[in-house]
Amino acid sequence: MLELSAHAPADELDRAYARYLQLQLRARAPALSRAEFAHQQLLASSWVERVKDVLHKLVQMARLMVGVRDYDYYLQHMQQRHPDVAPMTRREFHRYCVDARYAGSGKGCPC
Repeated sequence: MLELSAHAPADELDRAYARYLQLQLRARAPALSRAEFAHQQLLASSWVERVKDVLHKLVQMARLMVGVRDYDYYLQHMQQRHPDVAPMTRREFHRYCVDARYAGSGKGCPC
């Protein structure tokens, strides 16, 4: 399967379709129409994106189960709710959460 982004420009799709036609010609196999090829590429790329999203959420869930907070979620939260406050660096965030979990500092996690 040829890789294309979900929002591939038309010329990129044309080049991919031309490569596909060459491969099909060499293999003496029937070829899809350009519209069918474009639809198949879109389905393939959206499927890959959905799998990546599910895997990301599973990793995030596993980290939360063992007490590791999600830095990307923290950054998104800070940007949406506290845009005037500079967020912690990844290292500062990790240290803060470890201290909050194990040192009993009494502070809540920032997210």
